[in-house]
Amino acid sequence: MFRKKSVWLYLLPGLVGLLAFYLVPFVWGIWFSLTDGTIDNRFVGFDNYLRVWQNEVFQLGLKNTIELSLLCAPVIFVLSFLLAGMLRKPIAGSTFYRNALLMPYLMPSAAMLIIWLILFDYGGPINKAAYVSGTLALVDQQYDLMAAVMAGGMIPPLGIGLACLLFPTRFTKAERRTVPQNLVMGASFVTEGALPFALRDPLRVVPSCMAGSALAGFLTVLFGCGCPAPHGGLFLLAVIGNPLGFLAALAAGSLLTTLLVGMLKKPVKS
Repeated sequence: MFRKKSVWLYLLPGLVGLLAFYLVPFVWGIWFSLTDGTIDNRFVGFDNYLRVWQNEVFQLGLKNTIELSLLCAPVIFVLSFLLAGMLRKPIAGSTFYRNALLMPYLMPSAAMLIIWLILFDYGGPINKAAYVSGTLALVDQQYDLMAAVMAGGMIPPLGIGLACLLFPTRFTKAERRTVPQNLVMGASFVTEGALPFALRDPLRVVPSCMAGSALAGFLTVLFGCGCPAPHGGLFLLAVIGNPLGFLAALAAGSLLTTLLVGMLKKPVKS
């Protein structure tokens, strides 16, 4: 008996969340659809549904949806089964085709995971292990993963350097003097430029850097950037695939880190 009750206690938070965020709004939405939408919420029955059903735009959308469903669903169903059957057979190149099919779905998540690991301890063992994972991808000519790793490692010093310029009241005078070297180290893919700031205020600086770097890494994969070398930063821009996309990813990630640092850090007392 106690075991049965404990199961329900374990499920209780999920059931409460389901009730509060799904079932109650769903029932409440149905009730509102049966009213006139005014402050008095006068009950009108199915008049709203009849009005929508007679709307020409709704009828056109419904017609297109039904036609596409009847045409596309069977085709997709058959092709999916044929593709799955082909990939299960021991044919030449099946592993390559399977990886090529799944890689677009896995690469952004893999890139973000490696970047979070790289920024977890700023040059420590976890950082080095994650960086080696990115460099090993070069052996298989997976240049997009290395581009994500490099962009993610450049964001912390770049973002903190910009934060010192845009939010000077959040930093001491000595910290603001490090802006030039942080920008140069960030452009050179030397993440350790952000280490002194992370050590002084890890609860605010580290999550800000991780968020900005994860965004930059995700965008490099999304934009199809590739880096054939394990180090160099902006000095490799000439050989990076889609350099404009790489620069856009750096800008977005640096800006996110800058804004988060500026919002989370408290002003320094003079």
